[in-house]
Amino acid sequence: MSETTDQLPTDIEALQALVAAARAERDAAIAKCDAAIVERDQALSQMDRLQHLLRQLQRAQFGRRSEKLDPEQLQLAIEDIEQAIAGDEAVQDRKDTAGARQRAERRRASRGA
Repeated sequence: MSETTDQLPTDIEALQALVAAARAERDAAIAKCDAAIVERDQALSQMDRLQHLLRQLQRAQFGRRSEKLDPEQLQLAIEDIEQAIAGDEAVQDRKDTAGARQRAERRRASRGA
């Protein structure tokens, strides 16, 4: 016979106890493996969440350069708008002198003491 069959006991009760011990050892190994899998899945999930947060922070900090507006460019745009408004008011002042006097009085009143 082979070496493994020579080492096995011949008593049925002893064989059943050996099989029960082998099953318990197998179940413990499976439980340990399952716990490691759950722990790995949790670590992967946390890593994905942290990577997502990192991408969001990088996007907020750096973003696309074309989407960022230089403060000087913003000031130029505001000046252009102010000039356009002043031009429209000048045209309206030429057409309506009474309205021009009212706007002038509002401007003088808001200057303060």
